[in-house]
This record gives sequence, structure tokens and C-alpha cells, in this order.
Amino acid sequence: MPDLILQVDRAGRLLGYKLSGSFEAQISLADLVGHSIYPSLPEPAAEAFRLALADAESGESVAVPFEYRLVGETGGELIRELRAIAAEGDVFLLLIRDVTRQRASDQHVRLMATLFEHTTEGVVVCDGEWRVEAVNRAFVSITGYKAEEVTGSRLHPLDDKASLELRTELADELESGGAWRGELHARRKNGEFYPQWSTVSAVRGPDGAVSHYLQVFTDLSRRGPMTRRLGYLHHYDALTGLSNERLLLERLSKALAVAEREGGRVALLRFDFNCFRTVNDSLGYEVGDQILARVSERLRAVARMSDTCARLHADEFVLVLEDLKEGSPSAKAREILQQLREPFEIEGHEAVELEPCLGIALFPPDAGRADALLRNAGIARDRLKARHEGGFEYYSEELGTMALRRNQREQALRRAHEEHQLVLFYQPKVDVMTQAILGAEALLRWRHPSRGLVPPLDFVPLAEETGLILPIGEWVLEVACRQTQAWRDQGFPDLTIAVNLSPIQLQDERLLERVDGVLERTGLAPAALELEITESCLLEDLPGSLEILSAFRKRGIKISLDDFGTGHSSLSLLCQLPIDVLKIDKSFLDQIPSNHKERAILDAIVNMGHSLDMEVVAEGVEAADQLQALRESGCDQLQGYFFSRPVPAQDFKALLLSSRAQAARDEGTPPSI
Repeated sequence: MPDLILQVDRAGRLLGYKLSGSFEAQISLADLVGHSIYPSLPEPAAEAFRLALADAESGESVAVPFEYRLVGETGGELIRELRAIAAEGDVFLLLIRDVTRQRASDQHVRLMATLFEHTTEGVVVCDGEWRVEAVNRAFVSITGYKAEEVTGSRLHPLDDKASLELRTELADELESGGAWRGELHARRKNGEFYPQWSTVSAVRGPDGAVSHYLQVFTDLSRRGPMTRRLGYLHHYDALTGLSNERLLLERLSKALAVAEREGGRVALLRFDFNCFRTVNDSLGYEVGDQILARVSERLRAVARMSDTCARLHADEFVLVLEDLKEGSPSAKAREILQQLREPFEIEGHEAVELEPCLGIALFPPDAGRADALLRNAGIARDRLKARHEGGFEYYSEELGTMALRRNQREQALRRAHEEHQLVLFYQPKVDVMTQAILGAEALLRWRHPSRGLVPPLDFVPLAEETGLILPIGEWVLEVACRQTQAWRDQGFPDLTIAVNLSPIQLQDERLLERVDGVLERTGLAPAALELEITESCLLEDLPGSLEILSAFRKRGIKISLDDFGTGHSSLSLLCQLPIDVLKIDKSFLDQIPSNHKERAILDAIVNMGHSLDMEVVAEGVEAADQLQALRESGCDQLQGYFFSRPVPAQDFKALLLSSRAQAARDEGTPPSI
């Protein structure tokens, strides 16, 4: 017996005991023999012992169990059951049993039984032959069958009309030890069919054989409002209430089928807005959502009852003109544009004006499938946006060919980035007076497997349009900084590197984080890095540009204004910018020294740069007379073919060594090795 047996007298003095090996005693029993047990017991236990002895003294033939609780050695609660039995004379036997695990098990069973009965899903427990052993209340409520009507009967989840494929799938899933899930058509007791979402699991015994099957199911017909809401969201946009892309394609497919059968025509008008992102960035997404809701209202106002209005995503909308009569949809496009160009009045904000770009595709002849017609309208729209124009444009086969080629070029550029076809060349930046190399500008090239070396003008604009410029730009920055640090470690400690920033990069919220990460990984000092930007790049978002450039300057990174004189920034604006270096555009050097006006402009730029505490660099230097003019003007550095074309890293290292050797010869000292 897994019990503790105590032999005591009427006063509770311990006469002897028998202790099971599995019983956890909380006191030393050997020391208590001959003494009263009560002082050694906690009060709840002592009270249970007094009651048990009193009950035994009363002469009851059946010992009533008394329960008490103790704190175990590990701090957990112990539950003990006590019975007292009268023996010969004034001797009593106290039987103490540890029921802690039993009570926990009982509580767990009660909890499981409560969950089984009160869950809203129907539950069926079957034996290994699919005979019902138990069902819960929800089963009775859903099916109409009482528990006694199905207990003992065979109840397989699939009826005889289920397909062989479904039966095989269920059997395979259960055999593999998993669970099968799916939607079934079940029948209630009254004969009514209903949709049921069911999960069936196999329960295996210690020998691995299936001992039970458990089926849990939900009555899908009872989901009511929630089901209808989910169905609505499945086909409609939550913000605007317009059709979503799924419903659009369904309706468009039907419209095309009808038009093909009856010889009709269908037009698809797809539009979004130039620079809608700036609305979200400047006014917030809540205002942006309000404007999109107003757009949907204006679109509905111009649509006919037979037309389909849809929102694809973000600020992109579609209008499908079904049963199009003779003529073109240009009039409808103009009506939409007129509506959308009207300012959007949002309470608490200035009126917002937007410029829509609308592409049109027709059936026939542009496409015969819904997805193709939608895509072609998008191609026409994107062609318009590429020219930075508003209005509308029709799709044409030529546009489709151009879009296909562009897509092919984009995929090729993605592969080039992934397969390390992109390489960096370095053009020296040299001192105008001594022609010693002070630094380099990192210039991107594409080493195409069939076309050879591709210049940046052939692929950088595409990278900017597609957003690839962000990962490519970060790669350029990291490679250039890592290479520069390597040269500095090899004996050229003052070498600097200039890296161009695209306007897209300058608008990237993570630009500062990316640059910090590159400098940390490569170990290059911030003062050795120069970031080159253009005037037009600044004007995209002047406040944001000033903020990010100021942050770079605080870190010690230099900022260079590239192609100075070709943009549209004012001289007063130049005074506000945190610029360290002015780079004079090549166009100012082409007519020097023959054109005295060009020379005067050159001198003025150099003087202005110096007066603003900026270094002045001339790029595109190709002749000795240009070099002489730059020396006379006081220009600080030059770049150009006159000194060196952009070269790979290993050739630039040779230029560095040659420049150091020449400097040593000029000083009359032997070069260091």
C-alpha cells in the first residue's frame, strides 16, 4: 500500500508506524515514537487528525476520509487523505495517503470534460473502427442527433458519395500521422445539408496502432454576419468600397466573353497620380486615405451603371467601359481627368491638387484576356509617367514591345547585380598644381557577358526607375569604402573616395543608417568619404535634403555638389547648403581658353567657392591649356582624361605608386618601397 500507517493511542501518542517507500513524510517519525503527534503537525493537519480519531471512537464501521493540505519540501502543495480505524483496546490505526497527483488528474479530467462540453465546435470521439464513443453538446446542437442515437454506431467523416480522391487523401493524411483538414458537405438529422469545416486526427496507442479518431467540425452556415463581411472583403476594397482586383478580373473576363460573342468592344482605363507618395509623406496616411476615398466618389460620378470601378492598390484605380459603342473612350478619359484635377478639400489642410496619369487599352485589338488588358493599360500609363506628364495615352503594339524590352533589361540588370557583373572603376582626383593624386571618384560599370563594358548612362536611369538603385547604390558605397581603406592601409593614408548619390537614394529614409553601417563594416573614417549630389537632386525635396546633408556633415562626411552651373539652384540657396566641394561641369572648360566669357565664369565660380570655404574641383579636363587656366584661376583639384581615364582598382594602385614616385623625384629623395 502506498500509504503511511500510524499506530496511536486515544491521546494521539505514537506507538508505531509503517512507512511506504514512495510516501514523502514531512517529519521524522522515529523521533516521535512515545510522544504526541499533534505538536509536530500544522494546525490544519492536527485538526484533521482529531476529527478522524473522534470519528473512529464513535464506533462507525466505515472510516470517513478527511483531507488536509501541507507545503512540501520544494514549496509545492501536498494533498493528504486520512482515515482512522479503531483496533483492539485504545489503539487506533491512522491510514494516510498522498492524493496530490490524483487530485490534479481529477481536476484535469474535469477541465477537459468542461471544454469538451462547452466548446462551440462539434466534437466526435470514435474508436479505431470509427464507432462513436462520445459526442459533445455542440454536436447535438449542430446535427440534431442525440448522443444516445449515435453512440456505438459507425460514423465516418465522409459519406458514400465522397470521391475516391478525397477518401484516399483523408486515409493518406491519417496514416502518415498528421491531421486532415477540409470543407465537407454534411447532413443534419432533418435531412438538411450544410457546409462543414472539419479537422480529423488519428490518436495512436503505445504500440503505434490507431486507438481513436477525433473529429472537430464547425458549421459554416452559422457564421452569418462575419461570413458575409469576409465575403465582402474578398471582392471589395475596404477603404473605398470599389471592386478589388479579384472582382475586377472576374467581371472583366465576363465582359470580354460577351463582347467576343456579340462583336462588342470593351475599354479599360487605368490611372494613378504623379507623386502621390508625397501626400502621404507630408500630410500623413490618414489624409491620403481621405483623398483616395474622394477619388472613388468622383470616379463613380462619371461611371455608368454598367461600368466597373475598381481600386487595385495604393492610388491606382480602374474603370472598365463595357458595351462600348462606336468611337473611342477619349471623352470619358477627359471627363475623369477633369474631375480628378479639381482640388481635394480636406478639413484642416490646404487644398491638394493632383495630376492623374491614365492609360487606355481596348478589346479588340490590344488583348483578349482580362489580365493582359489590365497589364497593357498599365504599360500605356507608365509610358506617360516616364515622360513626367499627366493626361492619358493609348496602348499600342509599339508600347508593348518597348515595355517587354524594358522588362528584359530590368531582369538582366537584376541578374547583373546578383551575379557580380557590376564593377567599380576609379578616376583620380589630382592636385591642380602638383598633379599628385589626392583621391578618387568611384564610377559604376556593367561588365556585360555579351556587350562588354556598359557605361552607367545605359543602365543607371533604369535602376532608378525600378528601385534597384537602392541595393546597387549600397553595394557601390561598400565596395568603394572597403577598397579605399585597403589603399590607406597599404601606405596612402590620406586618400579620399567620392561616391555619387542618386536622387532616389537621397529620398531613402534609411540612407543615413546605410552609410553609417558601411563605414562601420569597412572601418573607413567618415572624413575620407565624399558624397556627390547634383543640384536637381537637391530640389526634389529641399527641406529633406538639407536635413540629411546636415546629418552627414556632423559625422565628418564631405558633401560635393556635382555638375555645378547646369542646374537651377540660386546663389542664395547655395549659401544655405552644407556643401564642402564644388565640382565645375565639363561644359565650362570646353571653350577655354579661346572664349573669354567662359574663362570669366570659371574664375567667378572658383572665387565664389573659395569665399564660401569650399574646395573647387574641375571635371572633364582633357588638355594642357585647360590645366593652365585652372591653375591661373586657383582651382584646387581636377579630374579628366588629361591625367587618367577611370580605371579598375588594380590599375589605380599602379597610378598611386607612380604618383608617389614622381613626388619623390620632384623632392629629390628616393621613393619608399
